Amino acid sequence: MSTELSFDEPPTTSFPASPLLFALAGLLVGAGLGAGLMFLLDPQSGRRRRTLALERAVHLRTRGRDELEGRFGGLSGRSRDVAAALRSRLLVRERVNEATLAARVRARLGHVASNPAAIAVSTEGGRVTLRGTVPPDELDDVLDEVSAVHGVREVYNLLQVQLGAPPAHGHHH
Repeated sequence: MSTELSFDEPPTTSFPASPLLFALAGLLVGAGLGAGLMFLLDPQSGRRRRTLALERAVHLRTRGRDELEGRFGGLSGRSRDVAAALRSRLLVRERVNEATLAARVRARLGHVASNPAAIAVSTEGGRVTLRGTVPPDELDDVLDEVSAVHGVREVYNLLQVQLGAPPAHGHHH
């Protein structure tokens, strides 16, 4: 009685795949996708849910960027430029009127800038121009938040960094 290993035959699985198992898995995946689409495309609350999902994604991206920045340094500017370029090519964004876009940008600035009134916002055709002053530790967050606002196609940064300024009171991440 010899024990030879044969490499000619493919290995067998211990549990044969059942067509019923594949059908059940397909049904579950389809039901999950359908429920997710209904949740996001609901005429009454879908827009709000999509906005919340986008805001969560931006928050996670910012948190991930901060982690990478801490490890690798200097990548935030390049990664922000690449992300904005990809977003502008891949996402179809509806045109938003200038007043609405400026209001959205100002609202988002209130979340990341310790003194949002020091930042002037102007818009033209989806292009947002930022002027004013900002503490150095807030610049990246301000630019990331503004670039993530629905309707923004490009951010033109004319902000001046306040070098040597004392840390802003009440600023938090």
